[in-house]
Amino acid sequence: MAFLFAFVAIVVWGCAAGKECTNNDAQSHTFRYQLSTSTNETWNIMSHNHLTTKDDHLLADLLPRKLLKEENQRNLDMLRKIEKVGVLKPPQQPQDFLKPVSLHDVRLSQGSIHAQAQQTNLEYLLMLDVDRLLWSFRKTAGLPTPGTPYGGWEDPKMELRGHFVEPGVMIYMLPQGRGVSKAKTYFGWGTKFDSFWCCYGTGIESFSKLGDSIYFEEQGENPTLYIIQYISSLFNWKSGQIILNQTVVPPASWDPFLRVSFTFSPAKKTGALSTLNFRLPTRMHKNGEKGILNNETLTLPGPGNFLSITRKWNAGDKLSLQLPLTLRAEAIKDDRTKYASIQAILYGPYLLAGNTTGDWNIKTAANASIADWITPIPASYNSHLFYFSQAFANSTFVLTNSNQSLAVKKVPEPGTDSALGATFRVIQGKSSTKFTTLTDAIGKSVMLEPFDHPGMQVIHQGIELPLTVVGSSSGGPSSVFVVVPGLDGQKETISLESKSHNGCFVHSGLRSGRGVKLSCKTTSDATFNQAASFIAKRGISKYNPISFVAKGENRNFLLEPLLAFRDESYTVYFNIKG
Repeated sequence: MAFLFAFVAIVVWGCAAGKECTNNDAQSHTFRYQLSTSTNETWNIMSHNHLTTKDDHLLADLLPRKLLKEENQRNLDMLRKIEKVGVLKPPQQPQDFLKPVSLHDVRLSQGSIHAQAQQTNLEYLLMLDVDRLLWSFRKTAGLPTPGTPYGGWEDPKMELRGHFVEPGVMIYMLPQGRGVSKAKTYFGWGTKFDSFWCCYGTGIESFSKLGDSIYFEEQGENPTLYIIQYISSLFNWKSGQIILNQTVVPPASWDPFLRVSFTFSPAKKTGALSTLNFRLPTRMHKNGEKGILNNETLTLPGPGNFLSITRKWNAGDKLSLQLPLTLRAEAIKDDRTKYASIQAILYGPYLLAGNTTGDWNIKTAANASIADWITPIPASYNSHLFYFSQAFANSTFVLTNSNQSLAVKKVPEPGTDSALGATFRVIQGKSSTKFTTLTDAIGKSVMLEPFDHPGMQVIHQGIELPLTVVGSSSGGPSSVFVVVPGLDGQKETISLESKSHNGCFVHSGLRSGRGVKLSCKTTSDATFNQAASFIAKRGISKYNPISFVAKGENRNFLLEPLLAFRDESYTVYFNIKG
């Protein structure tokens, strides 16, 4: 019996130390059933208060304390406290705690990113067959089992089965190394019906609780509400007899402010006072912050505090907040000297990742501010993005940058490295004329900047030599091309003629994977004309509203929120040296 207890303890401790929160036998319905019905005293001890669906510690209380590292024990203790207390009030009342409001009273605003996530999750849930989903539960309960069980960890051959359903395209973990990809993790992306991993039970719950922890309240004669998160939502505050409508303008890199507005509709005309406290994030700096209540400018407290307003709220009251969003670098949590330069880059609450397959070096000038080497991408740049396609060999191919060499490859799926390589920003020369299609740019000089290599340009290296990608300072005349009507005579096509070599064009050779060259037209050859003609359409990839360019040591990096990546390679931590 002692051996059995020691074995189970070691297994559970190993799972906890590896942060595999639900990958253990105790989460199997079969094993839980055996525990609950067994007469074995040790198993009965294990089952006591540790086999509920809300268990977060996975038998950790049973472990001898000497088996736990001090840090792990502190984490367990902190988790227990968090479960019991909720959210702290402002510093002047450090011993008091707030009550989370009911999710029944919170509705996420349609069109917001949070509401879209919930709706996507709901649509997937409605795709699932109830009989297949409940197969293992019914089997354990000795009930008839119509239908066929789902695969993955719901498969009857798997001991870890009977878990709650998960969205079909969720991911098991997010890698944070250099040049990693969500698609290339240990499991990769899940599938709709065959990848029922255990942690997706909490994943589906999280989607249903996206409206949680936005609002907290303190009840009493003078009800008080705390707005902790800024998420577009409608909240029926029953204690205060007020309906709040919170609207958040989607943040963007070119507008460094979080802009939030609140309108109020009293549910009843009570005439009572109520207090609303609005959190001012600690990451905010006092430069441009603003609060306006019904055209009256408010004095805001410092970052990390609450803006407190007590009044009789009336229909038509409107509060507007403008909170600065700042760029900042945060060092990795490692005190060893050799890792002192490893830092992540954030914009307000958003973690930014670089579109890179591994390069991570950034060298800054002494005493340089972060704004000196990171700049926002303007909103207008999305209108400059194009891809260039040709049809031959019964397929469609696109001009693609791969390792600083250009070739034509098959049209890629969006959200992939190939889609990044097939998208170019078309930069006009001295002309300021705007165009919506490249056929509007006939006769204009342009340069091509690879989407994921900002600051670099496509150049030719001479006649019959492959095109390549270099830094803009090295481009010179060889980076300039003139947009001309397609040599194949088709209305929708264009050709790119070298500015420095008249009569010479970007030419694919009509061969997939082969280097694209600068070739000169000598005769009226239909094959040549076809190989030098492209259909230009809006880019396969586009800039996220939160996009920046960071100056690297060897190249520049396109930075976007980690949440915006699908299968593209990215780097979260950079080697930043001054």
